[in-house]
Amino acid sequence: MKNYQETMEILESFYAECVAYWGRTNPKMAKIHALQDIHNVKHNPYNPKPEWIDMSAKIDFIDRIIDDLGL
Repeated sequence: MKNYQETMEILESFYAECVAYWGRTNPKMAKIHALQDIHNVKHNPYNPKPEWIDMSAKIDFIDRIIDDLGL
């Protein structure tokens, strides 16, 4: 299992990639779709072998993004 800091770094990268992807398909909703993608992550998306991420870090990350978006 990834520790808190490793999980935050993974989620930062994955969120940025998701925003970039959704920005090409639906710019107005890119950050919302990326947030939904993060919500669905349970394992390290960069590792083909299932590797759990720290769920408390995931919750903190999601809370921060929600605050940044003003939701």
